[in-house]
Amino acid sequence: MRKFSLMAFLIATSIFGTAQIKRIPTDNKANSDSSKHAFSTDSSILNRNVFLKELKLTREQQLKLKEIKNATSDSIDRINNDPGINEKDKKLSFRKIRMQELQTIKTLLSPEQFEKFKARLGDKRKMTIKGKQTE
Repeated sequence: MRKFSLMAFLIATSIFGTAQIKRIPTDNKANSDSSKHAFSTDSSILNRNVFLKELKLTREQQLKLKEIKNATSDSIDRINNDPGINEKDKKLSFRKIRMQELQTIKTLLSPEQFEKFKARLGDKRKMTIKGKQTE
């Protein structure tokens, strides 16, 4: 009798232990909310990469541009996290940093590349302004 109950217990635990819900993998992008927004991360990265290919940057230019962007981002973060600076001074500092960044990029790019870059900046600013007006 003990062997029978032990055998029944082992069979029952093996059956119930292996019975699981079948999980079907889903595409994460299909379920994400980012596809619903006009400025989703995936599309903005794709657009930036396409734009950088259109500029036909050399490898050195790409690396230098990345350094410039990182330095600018670090400076802006430093100012943004400083509680001793009021909003007006922060905006002035941001503008000054962006102008310095633009001057550095101008020296890095060829005149043709810089004209394309400037045109793209103008397009992005127009889109931002239109987006703020429609909200």
